[in-house]
Amino acid sequence: IFMIKICLDKYSINLAKNEEIGYFELNKPENNKFNLPKYKMINKSEDYTLSQTEYLSGFKGKYFELRKFCNKNYIKEFEKILLKDYINLIQNRFQFNQFNQINDDEIKQFCQIRDNFVLKFGSIKIPIDISHGDFVHFNSIKTSEKNYVFDLEFFHKIRSYLYDFIHWNLNPIFYQIIKKKINPTIYPVIFFSVIQFLKFKLKNYHEKLHFDCDSIFEILLTNYLLERYLFLNHQTSIKNIDALLDEKEKSFVKKNSNLILKFLIKLNKDKFNLNFFKFGG
Repeated sequence: IFMIKICLDKYSINLAKNEEIGYFELNKPENNKFNLPKYKMINKSEDYTLSQTEYLSGFKGKYFELRKFCNKNYIKEFEKILLKDYINLIQNRFQFNQFNQINDDEIKQFCQIRDNFVLKFGSIKIPIDISHGDFVHFNSIKTSEKNYVFDLEFFHKIRSYLYDFIHWNLNPIFYQIIKKKINPTIYPVIFFSVIQFLKFKLKNYHEKLHFDCDSIFEILLTNYLLERYLFLNHQTSIKNIDALLDEKEKSFVKKNSNLILKFLIKLNKDKFNLNFFKFGG
């Protein structure tokens, strides 16, 4: 039994084509990070894509079950890239042009964070890894035989090390903060607790960590947050966004990007002693 996916708009078509690449790359023996269902791109063109994914009977994974969905035999010597080159890479990936949005105070803050961060750490080499891109518990399923992940639309072959680990743990927390309308006055406490929680979880996630300096985890976390901000900013700039997201969903994306920006400011000020101006009063 297979599930059929048909994509008809340009954005979804591009995601479907990227998903095909993701299944191809992650099924290579050297990239065996996850168990994947059977997948096939049946047909594709400029106007549509038609694909099928194996239907799996089971239960969704749970938030605290991350290790059950990572193959323990995934061992790899990771390539490295200069941090400044990685930042340029993700900006190009999400077609970020600050000059088209220069009057946006939030974009100004983001650019200041990015520039200060690159100025201080741009010459550091960071490890890169192949990435699912949306590795979260609701994109997983437990069957009687194996545990699987699916939905590879946001796959990339080159991503900052630990991106998937951070996304699994952090994205649901941000979701709950927004959903429950947590008072912003306690954000600093939440952000501090989140970092400590991630560090604790990390000890059980990797037996061998590819860290070359004491601050590398916070650097990789900042990379993740910068990329997520760029991703969300790109989502809201899609030409046919109104056909893909309703007003409630667009509002949620905006709140998410704003929350990420606040986390970036707090993280970089506390850990790296990088100070930022506040725009817009």
